[in-house]
Amino acid sequence: MNKTQGFRHCIYLALLLVSPSCFALDLPNVCKTIDIGSGSAIKTITIDGETYDAAQRNNCPAGTAVRYVGDPGDQTEKQKPTFILRNNAVLRNVVIGDGSKSGTNRDYRGRGGDGIHCYGTCTLSEVYWDDVGEDAATFKNNKATDVFLIQGGGARLAKDKVFQHNGPGTMKIEYFEIEKAGKLYRSCGNCSTQYSRTVQVSNVVATETGAIAGINSRYANGVAGDKAVLTSVSTSGRKCVEYLGLTSGEPSEISPVPGACTIR
Repeated sequence: MNKTQGFRHCIYLALLLVSPSCFALDLPNVCKTIDIGSGSAIKTITIDGETYDAAQRNNCPAGTAVRYVGDPGDQTEKQKPTFILRNNAVLRNVVIGDGSKSGTNRDYRGRGGDGIHCYGTCTLSEVYWDDVGEDAATFKNNKATDVFLIQGGGARLAKDKVFQHNGPGTMKIEYFEIEKAGKLYRSCGNCSTQYSRTVQVSNVVATETGAIAGINSRYANGVAGDKAVLTSVSTSGRKCVEYLGLTSGEPSEISPVPGACTIR
């Protein structure tokens, strides 16, 4: 049974609530650690329109990954990302941050920085966050046709959200594990320019996580509300949390809007 098949089996058992052992985040073996620096000395890696398989580039054995560490990885604003992806870039076989001393403390500075910034359509395949920093990944774009695809992988120790969706378009999260986090997904609640966003979450196991998706099912400026579709999601937390989206200030939670969040 390969890792993907194993995770699908785990999803099945998790949904039946009979296999708690499946709930621990299963990181790949790390064959190499790369320190990209921090602060003014950081050297963020930019991937433009190509596939970046970290394990392959570093001559690592199949099934392993490369760990990258950068900025501190606490909740301080304006930390630098470890990777920037542009123009349909694909990132594979990566572990971001170091949670070896984290334990259960979500404030540990695991040097995950601001994770990954995607500009336009991009794919994250078998990417893991050992200790989520400011955010695991932020999706920034201006085209409603852009798709942000997360396939496989996992994240842990996110004091706030894992994936931040700032631009328009659709985010798809498939076969993902999350452990000890605030939310898996958050549509930006107070970006100066707001858009109607879509998130599709399928085959996800979450433990000690507050919510799967935080969406703006209504916007104060009249933009059409977000849509979320959750399929085969296992969590003891909430599945959808709905907000009134703003262009400034702190958004507030609202009562569910019919049709905004579909759970299958």
